[in-house]
Parts: sequence; structure tokens; C-alpha cells
Amino acid sequence: MCVCVCVQRMELPGQYSGMQRPNPHEHEAIHSFKQTILILGSIRKPKRLTILSSDGKEHMYLVKGGEDLRLDQRIEQLFTVMNDILQRKSQPTVRTYQVKKNIQVAKN
Repeated sequence: MCVCVCVQRMELPGQYSGMQRPNPHEHEAIHSFKQTILILGSIRKPKRLTILSSDGKEHMYLVKGGEDLRLDQRIEQLFTVMNDILQRKSQPTVRTYQVKKNIQVAKN
């Protein structure tokens, strides 16, 4: 038995940055999927699929099974915030730290 769901518009995943209020009307939608899927050779056998968006561009996504994807999402968000902070500063401050060693020699 096949269950068909009619969806008028489905957004392309990954368009929310978390830095501003989302505006779904400005986001690209899924137009179609490429028919080929690449199965990668690591332990979990993740799949790479390609989505064609409403603007005609191809977007590749990695689909993983059996893992908590929320952790991956949080790490990606952390990297995005770090990159935004580093790009805002025209000259990042570099601090140098020095560890002083105490050398003790035992006297007999």
C-alpha cells in the first residue's frame, strides 16, 4: 500500500541561522530530488543525496541513520556563530600565554 502526501511547498532544509527571525516566504523550496544517491564507505554508511531547489541550484545533504543529529546541528550552529564573531572583528586579538617552569634539583 502506498501512502501519498500532497504538499504544496516544502522548504529546503538548513536555511534557519538562529541569528534572526525566520521568514519562510523568502526561503527556497524543494523542487525535486536527483535519482542517484551516493552511499559513503564509513561504518554507518551515510547517504549523500542531492536536492534541486526552486532557484534551480543543487544542494547536497548527508543523511545519517542511528545517530543523534541534534548534536551535529548544535556543532554546526556553534561554528556559524564563531565564524560570524571572527568576521565582525577586523583585527582579531591574539594573546600569547607563557608557562613558567620551576625546575627543582634534589640535593643529596
